[in-house]
Amino acid sequence: MSWSERAGYGRVGALAVACAAVLSQGCNTYDESLKAGLESVKPRACSLGECWWSKVDADGCYSVSRPTVADRPKKGDTKELPPFYFGISSLRLGETRPSDPEGFVGWRHFGFDLDGVCSNSDTCLDGPSDKYSCKAPVMTDDGDKCRDNVFGQLEPIAAATPGLGEKFGIREDKLNCGFRRGSYTIILKVSRYNGQPNDDSVRIDLYLSPGVERPADWSCCNHPAWPNEAPIAPLMRWYVDEADLEGRAIEEPGTLPDSRTADPAAFVRNGYLYATLTDGTLLRFIGDRGDYPGFALRVFQGFLIGRLTRVSGGYGLEDAMLAGRLGTQELRDNFRQIGFTSESAGSNWVLLDNYLAGNADVLKNGDTDPEASCDAISMAVGFTTMPLTPGETLPVSTLSSNPPPPPPTKCGQTWDMGGAGGQAGQGGGGAAGSSGGASGGGGAP
Repeated sequence: MSWSERAGYGRVGALAVACAAVLSQGCNTYDESLKAGLESVKPRACSLGECWWSKVDADGCYSVSRPTVADRPKKGDTKELPPFYFGISSLRLGETRPSDPEGFVGWRHFGFDLDGVCSNSDTCLDGPSDKYSCKAPVMTDDGDKCRDNVFGQLEPIAAATPGLGEKFGIREDKLNCGFRRGSYTIILKVSRYNGQPNDDSVRIDLYLSPGVERPADWSCCNHPAWPNEAPIAPLMRWYVDEADLEGRAIEEPGTLPDSRTADPAAFVRNGYLYATLTDGTLLRFIGDRGDYPGFALRVFQGFLIGRLTRVSGGYGLEDAMLAGRLGTQELRDNFRQIGFTSESAGSNWVLLDNYLAGNADVLKNGDTDPEASCDAISMAVGFTTMPLTPGETLPVSTLSSNPPPPPPTKCGQTWDMGGAGGQAGQGGGGAAGSSGGASGGGGAP
């Protein structure tokens, strides 16, 4: 029995035969739809990073690969819809599972093959073993269908780390509560779109928002029932970080001029919007007006993709993901920027620092070099969207890699340093240290 049959991917075996003669050009998994209107796109044809960009690689592994500008469709209908706006309404980071089979492990089942190297994926048992795109102290194997998503492994660890997940709100539920409350979002403007399943030239502008003009009057602190709270209405206006506009004036209420962060050469293929991110793009959930400090990620070789869908109040994205590479040094800075430092977190900082040092799996510049030391971790973040109305600009706090200790949040957290871990016991782990200190290592059996 082939690996594809064992793994339940019988259709891929036939695909591999069909693609054998054209591997150098790649092989698309799905036929492109050229019918008129978004309704012609099958809603369940793609999911979790798998779609027309997926292919069989040169080693015979079925890879979810990643879209590129080479996938741009042919020039078609040149009409243009008026620009429309939507924002992120929730994130999937690796803690929770979508509707997938028993035994789901978050990071393994969503994301992309970012480096083009299938590293010991369970769905390619006949492929080469121990093949990696760079070298690191701990060589990380790929997830299903060659997916690279070490950030998806890290985030659940961070969420469960004493003094980080709960204290700083670095957890799916805490971050998503902030979206629902209106504390922050990332706004996307789509312009020059023809409204069809295929458009070779679309513009995407990205703006950071420090929240809706009037956030909900409830708090995310100790509020497990927040998913039952009403979402922000589409006509409520969201502030925009004034730095995104670089002095450009808002000429008409409810609209925005071009952002300094944009892809003027995005495209739509078979209903999926694809846009690249400028190297070093800052994706920040600004916590200035929220219950937690928020978080920022500086992304290299990044892109976003999702299925454009008509929804009540406008357009949105389904099956959407942000993906790319996070430099390990920049990621350390991102944690420092919210106040999680060696001074404030003690041994918990050491745990995070050691993980980043040992588990990098890709090169930040996008290269593949088995002899070079990995300096970044792969990332894929699922997200959902909501139609929204942009408002006025607002200055936001400045990020610093050496911030002063933050004041207590509205959730009443304290920011004392984590204590030292306990001594390793004979055959077991030491006790957890005081004030959020990490437990000691395991002793010899």
